[in-house]
Amino acid sequence: MKGGISLHIVILHNSSEWTEMQLAKILTERGYSVSLLTPDNKDIYQSDLILNRCMPGIASIDPAFDMLEYSTVLNKIEKAGIPLVNGMLASSADFNKFLSASLMEVEMVRTPNTTVCGNAEAALTVANTRYKYPVIKKPSLSGRTVGVKLIETRDQLAAETDWRPSHGSMLLQQYVPSVEFEDYRIYICDGELMFGHRRELIDNWFGSRGKGSKINSIPNSEIPIDVISEAILATKAIGAWFNACDINMTKDGPYIIENNTTPNFDRDYIGLYGFNPVEVLVNRIEDKWLS
Repeated sequence: MKGGISLHIVILHNSSEWTEMQLAKILTERGYSVSLLTPDNKDIYQSDLILNRCMPGIASIDPAFDMLEYSTVLNKIEKAGIPLVNGMLASSADFNKFLSASLMEVEMVRTPNTTVCGNAEAALTVANTRYKYPVIKKPSLSGRTVGVKLIETRDQLAAETDWRPSHGSMLLQQYVPSVEFEDYRIYICDGELMFGHRRELIDNWFGSRGKGSKINSIPNSEIPIDVISEAILATKAIGAWFNACDINMTKDGPYIIENNTTPNFDRDYIGLYGFNPVEVLVNRIEDKWLS
């Protein structure tokens, strides 16, 4: 029953930020019963729909975070038959960049080659024989670009020592430079384009608002069709219903750099787009899961 008070929606989270509060506010205003719960709360199983907003950043800031326990909770939710947005596979890909890259490679999505490296010696072998320089070093479990570094020379890579992050493993990734001064962030929902924007690259390679990138809104009609197509393919490959793809336009076409199945919005996005993107997401959720 759409808009019915009898429907109980759980927003599963590990950090209540503007996006989560907006989801709760809009859904409540539309007549749903809404709870913001963490994965250890047993009440999550008493719900009609669960919106999974557990973000991988928790893995890089909380040494007590238990990935196995979190995965067990998602598995129990799916076995109970409770609709889960996004589900186990998509969430695992959100938390594990190597899994995300592997799933995309199977589906022949354009994405940088990615290898797990346990130490500098292993990384040097990979960089010297497969990727060449520069290369990207990043932890497999992290959020908001924590620990991501451009390695430009063999000596710089040899000097790296932090190969054992608190969670997950360390990855070495092929560097695929953009031929433009911006990258794309493209939001895909239920296999279709929602909207997108461009971000100015920092130091000619890194696009991240948290690091100071300027965001430039673009109408959907001006987003290149091959960028949209690659984002849709990547989203399907990781089993996500909702996903934000970070994309570089390279000399060989668009490359998926990151998938983000729990992307954050903030108040500034309303001015950026001219509408509230969280409200658009809620509209999609209602059409798919609550009608």
